[in-house]
Amino acid sequence: RTSQKIFLETYFQKKPVLIRHAFPDIETRIDLHKSDYIDLCTDDDVEVRLFEHKQNKITKTYGPFTSTFIESVFSTTAWSLLFQELDRHIPAVADLWSEGFPFMSNWRKDDIMLSLSSPGGSIGGHVDNYDVFLLQGR
Repeated sequence: RTSQKIFLETYFQKKPVLIRHAFPDIETRIDLHKSDYIDLCTDDDVEVRLFEHKQNKITKTYGPFTSTFIESVFSTTAWSLLFQELDRHIPAVADLWSEGFPFMSNWRKDDIMLSLSSPGGSIGGHVDNYDVFLLQGR
């Protein structure tokens, strides 16, 4: 309770904060593999975007994609996939709301996104006009 109060009074909508190991078992709980990402990329119900670094520019392409196309992307360098509303598609991701943010009102919660990147991949510099909580895995 005390840490939630400190978070809301000191940091939430005031200044950034780094909380190491907020979900120490995140990588085992949300155990996604290459085939899972391909399935998500090809699903019409999943909003996914691909960011590719080509000739010093970042290009953005909206999915869904074919599995053949995504396989070819995985073999290139400097790309990122951004999955929107992953909490709608993977129950273990949805559980993060109740486990990590039970003190937040539902109306403040939008969705949980996942970014998957190759070394050197990025979505580029940007500003978000909403609160963002980032969890970093491997």
